[in-house]
Amino acid sequence: MNITILKTGFKLKFNCFSACNFKLAGLALIVISLSSCDRRQKDLSDIQNMRKNFKDAGTDAKRIESGIKLDAAYQDWLKKYPNDSLSPEFAFRDGQVDGYIKKTNDALKMYTKVYTDYPANKRAPYAMMAVANIYDDVLMDKPKAKEMYKMIIDKYPKDTMAVQAKQLLIIEDMGIENFLKQKIAADSAQKANKPM
Repeated sequence: MNITILKTGFKLKFNCFSACNFKLAGLALIVISLSSCDRRQKDLSDIQNMRKNFKDAGTDAKRIESGIKLDAAYQDWLKKYPNDSLSPEFAFRDGQVDGYIKKTNDALKMYTKVYTDYPANKRAPYAMMAVANIYDDVLMDKPKAKEMYKMIIDKYPKDTMAVQAKQLLIIEDMGIENFLKQKIAADSAQKANKPM
C-alpha cells in the first residue's frame, strides 16, 4: 500500500511495507541477540557439565575421554566467543586439559594464547610459568625454559610468578644438588643462630 503525501509542491511516496519491514528487522535483531545469549548460556552449561565429568572420572581412560570432549568444547567456545570475559580462563583451563591428555603442543598454544591475547588477565603470568615448566620438565629444553623465566620476571615483576621464576633461574644456574646443599646449610646456620 502506497500513500502519497503532497507537501509544499513536492510529491512524497511513503511505502507502509517499508516501515513494517523496518520494525520486523528490529524485532529480528532482538530475537537474534536473545538467541545468542541463550546459545552462550547453553555452551557455558555444557562446559560446566563436561568439566564436572572430567574431574569426577573414575579411571584415567575415562578422564582422558572426557578431557578430549572438554578440550573440544573449550576450543569451540574460544572460536565463538574470543572476546568474552571467560575466554582467558577457558584458554588457560584448556591448556591444563591438553597437558593432562598429553597434547603438549596444544597446551603450549593455549597457554601462549592466554599471555599474548589477554596479557592483562590475572592468568597471564601463570600461563607463562606453565609454558616455562613444559619446556623445563616435559620437553627438557632448558634454554627455552630460562628464556621464559626471564620473560615472566620482565613482564610481571611484581607477580608471585616472578618470584618463583627468579628461584628457578637460580636453581637452573646452580644445579639442583648445589642449590639444595646451599639451602640446607643456610637453614642450619639460621637455626643455630636462634636463641633457645
